[in-house]
Amino acid sequence: MGKREAPKTKRIAGGSDGRGGSRVSQPQWLKSAGDWLSARFSGKKKILPIVLSAVIVLGIVVGIYLATPPAQSQRPPTEPSQPQTGINPDNTTVSGGVVLTTTPADTTTEPPLVRKENFYTFLLLGTHDDYNTDTIMLGAMDLNGDTPKFYTISIPRDSQIDTSWSLKKINSVYGVNKGGEEGALAACEWVERITGVWPDFYAVVNIRSFTKLVDLVDGVPFYIPYDMVHTKPDKDPEQAYYINMPKGQYNLNSEEALAVVRYRGTGRSDWGRMDIQKDFMVALLQQVKRSFTLDKIPGMIDVAVTSLKTNMNAKDMLWFYTNGVAKMDLKEDISMHNLPDLGPGKYKGQDYVFLDAEGIVKLVNETVNPYTTDIAAEDLDIVRLED
Repeated sequence: MGKREAPKTKRIAGGSDGRGGSRVSQPQWLKSAGDWLSARFSGKKKILPIVLSAVIVLGIVVGIYLATPPAQSQRPPTEPSQPQTGINPDNTTVSGGVVLTTTPADTTTEPPLVRKENFYTFLLLGTHDDYNTDTIMLGAMDLNGDTPKFYTISIPRDSQIDTSWSLKKINSVYGVNKGGEEGALAACEWVERITGVWPDFYAVVNIRSFTKLVDLVDGVPFYIPYDMVHTKPDKDPEQAYYINMPKGQYNLNSEEALAVVRYRGTGRSDWGRMDIQKDFMVALLQQVKRSFTLDKIPGMIDVAVTSLKTNMNAKDMLWFYTNGVAKMDLKEDISMHNLPDLGPGKYKGQDYVFLDAEGIVKLVNETVNPYTTDIAAEDLDIVRLED
């Protein structure tokens, strides 16, 4: 048996078969820093080696830190059921002096779900009032192929769910649960109920603040597929905006971008808006990727701080960018879908979208399912309440 050669590359991520890994190369910022220091200290022969050594050591430390893949999350355990009162150890209960036999509760537990390696799930919630989340996207990043793949499923804001409060729309969950971390985790729970997927990471985006990123990257080239006109004030805050943009190609600024992603003045209403939002998200990512420079980092951090509430730390954000987004062909490697539904309807005077359990599990298993086994329709909590 010949001598086994030592591996020549270090893997950032991947299972035992090494899939999804990538070579740790010298970061561009480290090379730039070295070139700058060489020029700056070219006449100081004793100082230059020390400074260069420090930069190299720092680069290695930072590289190792950033090479650590994010952890996949597990769904928080549910609260244990409260013991039933009046039940005796012999499985009888006393009711009005009459002894009734009861059937013991089934204590069998399902085997834990097994996660796919190098596969991460995300929930994006967009809000303009910090209460209703009118943009809801479940996403997944698959790092197991030659190139990363990203899948998104847009969830209609009027999707009907079986809440304990009167308004049974999924976009009300975040606000009813007081927003912030509590509201985001409640949204994660309801998304899991209707899709079977618990998101590893969530991000709540204040859409008004986030559009500042558009100006930071010098506008976003975007094709508007139809005339967008909404010029009259509206009592509904959701519709209180102005837009008058004919069909065509634009380089959108932040105000224009905000109006475009909120527009739903077509016969397709929310479905048309979801399609526009998905297309705009890809266009924005493309522009960020094209225009990214080190001097834009402080501005991007400021946008993130003012517009994002997330359980993802800065290191993980950078890891997903360098190992996912930066390696993608954003036109070919992103697959975008809408959550399957059975159409609109009314319940107690409110408009709702009724969800399609069979269609959902088919789409989820083909795209964002992070588990090694398929999700079944009976795993979901889908209701249809109508007048």
